[in-house]
Amino acid sequence: YLLRRQAFDDARPLVDRATLLDPFHPKSRVGRALFKAVDGDLRGSIADLEKLAARYPEAYDARMFAGMLAMEDNDPARALKNLESYVALAPQDEQPPMMRMAVAQLKQQMAAPPGP
Repeated sequence: YLLRRQAFDDARPLVDRATLLDPFHPKSRVGRALFKAVDGDLRGSIADLEKLAARYPEAYDARMFAGMLAMEDNDPARALKNLESYVALAPQDEQPPMMRMAVAQLKQQMAAPPGP
């Protein structure tokens, strides 16, 4: 919840504690991968998030975060791939309200020919 709200300072101690309890727990590993981006390693974070999402079906949030970070990294194709996977895998009641519309808009932007 805190990671989704971008309350990184509040989330970090909880992720650290969860990691101590179970270093292989998929959701805490998603948090650790996300903190890589917060600490300045955007591309490393995206790669880690994609690996986690591919390995652990319950780590579908990793796709959302990877998509958002790929947008920040100016890689809309990678963002769309991750966000579409997130929408397909995440329970609908856990998805942000505007996620499906954002994916549709991104898909539309990608299909539009580049302007002059």
